[in-house]
Amino acid sequence: TVVTTSEWNSQVLTMHGIPNYIVPRAVDDDVADTVFENVRQNPTEYKYDFILVATVTRDGHKNDRLAYQVLRDLNALTRTLKICDREWCDIKPFSLSDDQLYEYMRQSKAIIWLSESEGFGLPPAEAMSVGTPAIRFDSHYVEAPFVGKGHETILQFKIPVYGYKPRVSPVAPGKYFPSPIFDYNDVIRTFKEALYYFDGNDRDEIYEMRFNLHEYVKSNFYHSVVIDKLLRIDAVRVRLE
Repeated sequence: TVVTTSEWNSQVLTMHGIPNYIVPRAVDDDVADTVFENVRQNPTEYKYDFILVATVTRDGHKNDRLAYQVLRDLNALTRTLKICDREWCDIKPFSLSDDQLYEYMRQSKAIIWLSESEGFGLPPAEAMSVGTPAIRFDSHYVEAPFVGKGHETILQFKIPVYGYKPRVSPVAPGKYFPSPIFDYNDVIRTFKEALYYFDGNDRDEIYEMRFNLHEYVKSNFYHSVVIDKLLRIDAVRVRLE
């Protein structure tokens, strides 16, 4: 029996007759709860318009260069905290503690998450745990953090997708991943919508939005929830017994 965070992995395993279960990745409950207390005290204490969290990949599917282009065209580079591995980034990936990362996310209006395909996708779940919504593609291949119980209540800024084209796998020759087909004007518009939201809502409305995001992650991706899902798997329970 295999446990995976990825629906794609699950499909491959099932195709080969291997029993498997999908269990999401977990957010650090203690840090999320501690940092969210600052949101309760001041829900509109923002230092940044956006936060970008991305690693450099050989096939570029994280789209950090696309994010840079959008931020440049919107004159928003200096209003964005860029955690990535390019010369224009502010902080290197994996150089922050969870406490530091979650605090930076709390101080940002939205997280930029333009990945094209993910097994799960932890950064937006971490951001939502401290009340920060995500800008992302409206794609089935990145929706795992956004389709949990109660997802109807959470704010997202979704970039329209008009189909998919194959993207060559950087690690498996002859294999492909889906790459979304989109209009750059829609990307710009979605970023602007995120800013308009914060300009057009008062403190109480923004707090309610942030609280709903926090509660959504708490219900779906906290360690206590994920561990319970693991313990409900027959093979795991039998092994423990």
